[in-house]
Amino acid sequence: LKHVRIGKQFALHTPQFFFARDRQLAEEAFAGDVVGIPNHGTLRIGDTLTECEDLRFTGVPYFAPEILRRVRLDDAMKAKKLRQALTELAEEGVVQLFRPQDGAPPIVGVVGTLQLDVLQARLKGEYGVAIGFESTPYN
Repeated sequence: LKHVRIGKQFALHTPQFFFARDRQLAEEAFAGDVVGIPNHGTLRIGDTLTECEDLRFTGVPYFAPEILRRVRLDDAMKAKKLRQALTELAEEGVVQLFRPQDGAPPIVGVVGTLQLDVLQARLKGEYGVAIGFESTPYN
């Protein structure tokens, strides 16, 4: 398989189908199948693997954020984890991420307040990172 984003060959080792709590080795997959591919950070959300021509997708559309909030980390020892988590969630389209050049804490942009609640819950539940939000002068 070719990994389109980096332009190199990609070896699949033990791809798996997920059925609730059960897993099964994926010998062959079809459109719509959910396949787990173990890797060490090589793959990102939205990456394309192909056997034929290079396929490029435009990705998830972005809407102009109506709400901008600075992320306040409750535990400074989890700064690296927060950076990784925000990057992954932004790639997924949960929020838009803005990193000030002056080294200030990151700013997230959302369309509605529900996205802030989702972000806060996912950071706590999936990454173990507790955060709060502060207003910004950019509203």
